[in-house]
Amino acid sequence: MAITRITPDAAHRDACYRITIGCVSVSLLLAASMMSDTLHGYDIHQEFSIFSQVLASGSWQAETNLTYNSALSISLLPSIISVVTSLDGLPIFQVILPLLFALTPIILYSIYRRFLVPEAAFLSVFLLMSYPGFYEELVQMGRQEIGELLLVILLWVLLCRVGAGPSRTIVLTVLIFGLVTAHYSLGYLYLVLIGLSVTASSVLRRVPQLCSYVVVALSAVVAFSWYVFVASTSAFISLSGFLFYVGTGIVRDFFSPSSRPLILIQALGLAPGVPGVLHDANRITQYLVQVFLLIGYAALILKRRKSLAERAFLPLMTLGFLLLGAAVVVPYFGEGLNLSRFYHLSLLLISPSFVYGAQALQSIVGRANRYLRHGPARMGLNLKWVIAASVLLLYFLFTSGWVWAVSMDRPTSLILDRERMLQYPGLSTKIAYYGEFSVSRDIAAARWLKFHNTYERPICADYVSRYHVLNSYGELPRQGPTLPSDCSFAYSLVFLSELNTVYQVGTIWTPSYAGRWPISDIAHVIDSKNRIYSNSAATIYL
Repeated sequence: MAITRITPDAAHRDACYRITIGCVSVSLLLAASMMSDTLHGYDIHQEFSIFSQVLASGSWQAETNLTYNSALSISLLPSIISVVTSLDGLPIFQVILPLLFALTPIILYSIYRRFLVPEAAFLSVFLLMSYPGFYEELVQMGRQEIGELLLVILLWVLLCRVGAGPSRTIVLTVLIFGLVTAHYSLGYLYLVLIGLSVTASSVLRRVPQLCSYVVVALSAVVAFSWYVFVASTSAFISLSGFLFYVGTGIVRDFFSPSSRPLILIQALGLAPGVPGVLHDANRITQYLVQVFLLIGYAALILKRRKSLAERAFLPLMTLGFLLLGAAVVVPYFGEGLNLSRFYHLSLLLISPSFVYGAQALQSIVGRANRYLRHGPARMGLNLKWVIAASVLLLYFLFTSGWVWAVSMDRPTSLILDRERMLQYPGLSTKIAYYGEFSVSRDIAAARWLKFHNTYERPICADYVSRYHVLNSYGELPRQGPTLPSDCSFAYSLVFLSELNTVYQVGTIWTPSYAGRWPISDIAHVIDSKNRIYSNSAATIYL
């Protein structure tokens, strides 16, 4: 599958595939980011709060204890865009940043084309775009959108040997600084990537050197200087705390399944699944994708005649599988970014192994066919693309929630089944709905509180209310008393959202963001307070 030159026919197919990838990525990202008139998700509210503070003050304060503050991608960048274009923050976070991020799959296609034919490179990118983390989670994290874009540009410059001499060094320096200041976690990942690549090239002679030791040293100095000396030490402390948390888990809970994310336990079959033919087909499709990835990785390792680009990319692919393996084996590792984001980041590096797996399976079937028929019969050359494309189509239909929307099964997609989530029986889908969206009556209450809390009393609210509506629309920090146990009710205001009052349930932080508690637990407190605001849903007590 390695290529040596680009023919006119290949160039034509490249153009068609790039246009298709661009249209698909823009459609998926904008469909997710604009499914509501307000911001939705978790991290984006804190990002929007930092952006609002920078825009209002006209300056960025480096020394703050907020980890997100070290990311210029959600403070200075959107502020500059707002000043230059006169756009409000909402269209910047909902449209401009997703449009910039939509360039990532197109650049990845160019990287994959260094060692794959056009069809294989397209299917590899489509696998990345089919995973919901690409179009549902990333639009809620502006800093990671910009960080991933800069990361793949860096990989493109390094792998494709773009530029030469001083100009290439300048480009690399600018990109390294941009990545480090855009997203701290991706900055750490980049250091590990180039460190592993340089180490592999030093140990194994056949592995070409991705970059020089000077680039590695420059990257480490830029990252260390930024995270420790410029943007306070919050990002560095966050990394140290994560490593300590994981290390403690290895010692204490290595053999405990509960130390792994729930979604991983379900994927391994250690938790009961939802019965039904479609759900069985979904699980089979998920397993097929993972089998293709693993077989393809093994096939690439065992391949005797690897191209130069394949030998350069193999250490990066290895790191992608190591990330996934760590999330499976190491306790609490998958909670660092949450398992879904780990898998998405891994797909940036391991997606090409899917098509290698399709090719390996065709080779196995072809050999079995020749053995059984005792002749030279072989399968069609394009059959591997048909099989791979069919599996990916089923994968996309299941993971996007389209199958469950058509079959009227339990809704999973906020894009396709937003209204049905509130009508579906059970609290889980309702909590997921309110965990994603800030509804109008909650926003109105938060804005009222912003202007009427003249005594600046502490405000008690549940997890979702504090992280969402109070953070973005009440301009209150995330740090604060959280219901039900962290509040001193005698001196605090109590904010109850629409979810709290209508469905009588509150949210609390857990690794899966699905913790709940009954409002009846604080009924005695509410009864002793005065109701100072209500819009028939959201209510505030003093």
